[in-house]
Amino acid sequence: MRTVGRLPLSHPRAADRLRHGIVAGAPASVALAALLAFAPLAQAADGTYVTGWGSGGRMLLRLGTFGDVASTIAVQRDGKLLLAGQCGTSTSRNTLCAGRLRGDGQFDLGFGPNETGRILLDSVPDLASFDSTLGLHGLALQADGRAILGGRWVCGNWAGCNAGVLVRLDTSGIAEPNPNSQYGVQYAYNARYTFNTVDAVAVAPDGRIVAAGCTVRAGSDPPNYDFGIARFNADLSPDTSFGSGGSRVGAFDIGGDYYDCATALVVLPGRNLVAAGTARGIDGRLKAALLKLDANGAADAGFGNNGRAWFDGLRFSPGNIAINAIALDRRGRLVVAGARQIWDGSDEDFFVARLDAATGALDPGFGSGGLVSIAFDLASPFKDAAYDVLVQGDGGILVAGRATASGSTTVFALARLDDSGNLDTGFGNGGRSVGTYSPPVQTSAQMDEGRSIALGSGGLFVAGLGREQGGGLRFGVAKLQLDAIFTDGFER
Repeated sequence: MRTVGRLPLSHPRAADRLRHGIVAGAPASVALAALLAFAPLAQAADGTYVTGWGSGGRMLLRLGTFGDVASTIAVQRDGKLLLAGQCGTSTSRNTLCAGRLRGDGQFDLGFGPNETGRILLDSVPDLASFDSTLGLHGLALQADGRAILGGRWVCGNWAGCNAGVLVRLDTSGIAEPNPNSQYGVQYAYNARYTFNTVDAVAVAPDGRIVAAGCTVRAGSDPPNYDFGIARFNADLSPDTSFGSGGSRVGAFDIGGDYYDCATALVVLPGRNLVAAGTARGIDGRLKAALLKLDANGAADAGFGNNGRAWFDGLRFSPGNIAINAIALDRRGRLVVAGARQIWDGSDEDFFVARLDAATGALDPGFGSGGLVSIAFDLASPFKDAAYDVLVQGDGGILVAGRATASGSTTVFALARLDDSGNLDTGFGNGGRSVGTYSPPVQTSAQMDEGRSIALGSGGLFVAGLGREQGGGLRFGVAKLQLDAIFTDGFER
């Protein structure tokens, strides 16, 4: 399996590390031919473009100077769209950034410090000095409309120093000063750890803020990666009633090189929470891993093995399997999605699994033993990975990610399953839909990914990264047709 550092290529952070080194080469016609042969987007059926929105249902948005990557999208109560990710700056660094669109797809000029509809956070102390990136699920909205951004900041010139950070934007898109920090950012987890990331943030019903990601134990050699979880009060001060001083480190340590990292997070009723990601086993392969904590940060002994549950791809194959997203369905069950390898190790597919939230056991009534594998297989090398999952009120499961369209091009890819784990044939082409944010005629190799999905304003929104005509990466967003009662859906 190809990796970037310790990360499989299907991991979203691996894609971020590679994006500046990708060389455009394949003609656009290759990707377009595969796309059009697979899922023509001409009829107004579920999973097709809403052609009256944006430019034929899709847009590429420029926020920074280069390398813009949207990680997540959220629909506000007023129907406006908030996108967040990381953007290149004039100093050739990456920084956290956000943009807000009106329901018609135009920038909301009441958002941002210069009222341009966008903000780059390179003026926030610390974030201006070194690179910073947003977590895959690093955006959460508070009840009053303010936004919490979570990611990581390279905290110095020495190797391996990363700090997990939180920044809050007010309802006008202005970064708020943080009275709990001398910088405007809030650091997550324990200072004894030299590598910290925030990959997911969530706001609990009581207003408290939860962050999850990775942390590395100081002095461990080789590095020992663990789940990191922290909880904050609504004012971003550490919630000292949680864990140790507001944070908790959770280790699986089931073998291998002790690579345990959280990528996704969901808050359950009663303030319990589940963080999900990967743990490497003694066989050297990644397992799908979940950690459940109670309201005080203690492991839930009734869940899995003392709060820890994991499964691998053995029902399909002995390959790696990684959770990239988690959601809660209408019956309180956990739904996770990500990527898994098939038997030969060269092919990766979407997977979706459903688990009992009380015990961590896979649901035998879903798919095959609790798991479903979804193959797009548009073109070799067949690297398909899911990055987000959303459960609708009718039990339907929407999952988004990317699929290889040719050797060097990708398209955003979506699938919809029913409550039993079967592909919904009324969505796209046999339950699958693919598309691009890029111009119809592209002179550089296309690179489109669906990092995040949201329901609202009469459609399904998918956001991620897309390559513009000149080859640079930009925020990509598309609006797709979906007949649904949007106010009856669940999202993260």
